[in-house]
Amino acid sequence: MVRVLIYEYFTGGGLADSPKFPSVLSEGYAMLNSLLRDFSHNAGCETITVLDRRLTEDIPHVAANKMITVSSSADVKKIFRSTISEVDAILVVAPETEGTLCKLTQLVEDTGGATLLGSSSNAVKVASNKQNITRLAKSLGVAVPEIVTFSTDETEDAIFSIMRDLGFPAIVKPTEGAGSEGVYLINNRQDLHDALRNATKGGMKKKLLAQQYVKGTDASVSVLSSRSGLTMPLSLNKQIIQLRSPKDQASRYEGGYTPLDHPLKTKAFESASKIVKAVKGLKGYIGVDFVLTEDEPVLMEVNARITTSYTGLYRVLHRNGGKGVAHAIIGAMIKDRLPPSIAFGGYAYYSKLKLSSGLKLSKDLIHEISSLECVESPAFPEQQDEKEVFLVTVSNSLGEALKAKSVNEEKVKRLIARHTKT
Repeated sequence: MVRVLIYEYFTGGGLADSPKFPSVLSEGYAMLNSLLRDFSHNAGCETITVLDRRLTEDIPHVAANKMITVSSSADVKKIFRSTISEVDAILVVAPETEGTLCKLTQLVEDTGGATLLGSSSNAVKVASNKQNITRLAKSLGVAVPEIVTFSTDETEDAIFSIMRDLGFPAIVKPTEGAGSEGVYLINNRQDLHDALRNATKGGMKKKLLAQQYVKGTDASVSVLSSRSGLTMPLSLNKQIIQLRSPKDQASRYEGGYTPLDHPLKTKAFESASKIVKAVKGLKGYIGVDFVLTEDEPVLMEVNARITTSYTGLYRVLHRNGGKGVAHAIIGAMIKDRLPPSIAFGGYAYYSKLKLSSGLKLSKDLIHEISSLECVESPAFPEQQDEKEVFLVTVSNSLGEALKAKSVNEEKVKRLIARHTKT
């Protein structure tokens, strides 16, 4: 039996020194929960995970054979060093922001003794830099948007001149980051002014990237890459992204569904495979984001890690007797072997249900929400701003999955309403 340490940054003590968690905590726990279920139940692994001590009372059951609690971010490094020697493999899920994923991956490499079920630290560094990965993709013949970079210490006039040459509308985002964090739709100079103000809050100077806006379908390709560099696209996934200007609420990733049936699926698979093969050390599960135009897939970014689509993908690949994603990752990274084929057992719709900001989340309510089969993560009282429940709905057709999603959201709302009255 393979012993695997599965570490997710937001739930695993990465923010243990912060008084509150961001709303992405639910998304992080949903990925952790999906991974633990898939590796433990479907792949037959013995799993170990790490959990921020503040969350232990909120979560009724963690699907791991062993759970280690941490009280400070300093504990994380100690646990990595002491635990890695006890396991056969380790899987790290963390944001690229401020080099977090790269640093944790480097820690695993430096400690040694366990197989890393993912990309090397150098590959993470290459993939995380949006400017560099765009240049690489272009050299491979993959369609990319026009981009420019600038620093927030440049004058607004100079930056506006750069943006005007690029054309409006445009997207501004950090050169390194995860999800929709710090991403804005820019239509005019006022939007640019507001975006720069938001980027420099706290006196921080940042390097930003402006990207030509591309109209089309937001999508991602989940790619599996083996130890020796064999690649296999697993799925094309729909992404639901709300792009917003800085004067509105921040841009937001809402979830998505898998598989996505689209005429450009084959081209997207080919483009994703080209990019993954071209980056030395890009291994395990990789997410490659595209906008699918009428003619071609246009690369947006590469995520050298488990992405949110995993929460739906593992369910539909395991359904109807399939072996699931974890089994494929173990095969690729330990046995250097890809699965002969991929069979989908329906469609999975993964989404976030926003709750009222003033809602009081009792322990009993959290446990009841968690008990629903459709819930991959409850909301948590420790979340600073928006509180969210992460849902995954599976059905035989996309239409049925969408209807079931609405039904499941109502289940959660009724449960909350009942608790609020009592």
